Amino acid sequence: HCRLHIPSSMLGYQLPLLVWPVPFLTGSYYYLEASGPATGATAVMRSPFFDKPKGLGCQVRFAYSMLGVAMGSLFVNAVLDSGRTVQLWNRTGNQGAGWLSGVAPVTLTTRFRLEFR
Repeated sequence: HCRLHIPSSMLGYQLPLLVWPVPFLTGSYYYLEASGPATGATAVMRSPFFDKPKGLGCQVRFAYSMLGVAMGSLFVNAVLDSGRTVQLWNRTGNQGAGWLSGVAPVTLTTRFRLEFR
């Protein structure tokens, strides 16, 4: 199995911590708030680089909430050493109320960093 853990101290961003419980998450984590009058803005969170995965079944697990008629898109990408971006997962538009669990399979054979956009 492959387990990718991104300590919040390694993300390099000072974002508000989530203050309400997400039933399937424990530990420290970040969230991005996308409500308000601003449109067209893009927020990006990047991890440090991970070495080449050492087995099959590697995946990224995360929680997301995308509620609202003007909801944009959420992408989970892998950025390779070469700079090439590989899309691992995405959702667009209103996904309904509540927190949902996302799983992005990682089938890469090289070093990469994660990017939530």
